[in-house]
Amino acid sequence: MDCEICYREESDLIVILPIRKPDGSLITMACLSCAKKSGVYCQKHRRPHTSFGDGQSTACLLCIEDVVVHEEEKADGIFVELQQKLPDKELNRLGEWIDIVSPMTGNSKAICVLRALATRAVRSDTNVDDIKGRILQDQSVDSILPQVFPL
Repeated sequence: MDCEICYREESDLIVILPIRKPDGSLITMACLSCAKKSGVYCQKHRRPHTSFGDGQSTACLLCIEDVVVHEEEKADGIFVELQQKLPDKELNRLGEWIDIVSPMTGNSKAICVLRALATRAVRSDTNVDDIKGRILQDQSVDSILPQVFPL
């Protein structure tokens, strides 16, 4: 296959990158050299990022899991703080999402919330505490819930 970035033919390795094309497709075929320069390839884990469907950002799933493991001891405290400080409407939205995700993943509710925070943190190049702070300041879980969980 040809690289869709540098147009070099017959690349030994093609990497599928989540780069939006004019036709709306999120699939761009790239040679490894172009993938590494693309900004949507994780050098640490040597894999392409994942798109989250909103077209706003991408992230490496293994980087997200690294954050979850690193911050795991905070999970219960973060979950309790959100429960205490968010309005009922937002807690209900978060709860509906958790009721779907927790059984699917086999993770506790607190870990599911931590993973959502970690996902936004990695996508935004910030940290879990900053994302939690923004949620509490905005009094909204919009930034961590998929768009299928609207108001």
